[in-house]
Amino acid sequence: MHFSFKEINERVFFIFILLHVLVSCSSTTDITRNTASMTDFVIGQVYVLKKPVWISKGALLTLRGKEPTDSEGILNSGTKFVARKAVVERDYEMGTSTEVFAEVLTGEHKGETMKISVISQRMKTGYTRRDPEMLEPIAR
Repeated sequence: MHFSFKEINERVFFIFILLHVLVSCSSTTDITRNTASMTDFVIGQVYVLKKPVWISKGALLTLRGKEPTDSEGILNSGTKFVARKAVVERDYEMGTSTEVFAEVLTGEHKGETMKISVISQRMKTGYTRRDPEMLEPIAR
């Protein structure tokens, strides 16, 4: 079997493209039924907000610094949430992160789903730990 230089280059280029596509893929896995290995949030648990936060693109942000340009308002301390969903996002460039979503139970945003993992503690392993200074579980 004899290959020309052009054929070898084409095959190497094809393999390179194939590897690049495989490596750069990201994935999302729903872990709502089994969250313990990636977060200490409990699905179905009610939490109360201990400090006010900004709402921005469906996520909660701490009030440090200036108001985000895309702010949708503020949620005040005392706002209650129920954890509804958790997913693990894996991305070649960004790494692994666990995102937790909760439904607002009180106030003008009642019924809306917010990403509460942004105001939590994120570990390098992708684990998301509830920040006790921001959210506190309450008895149901």
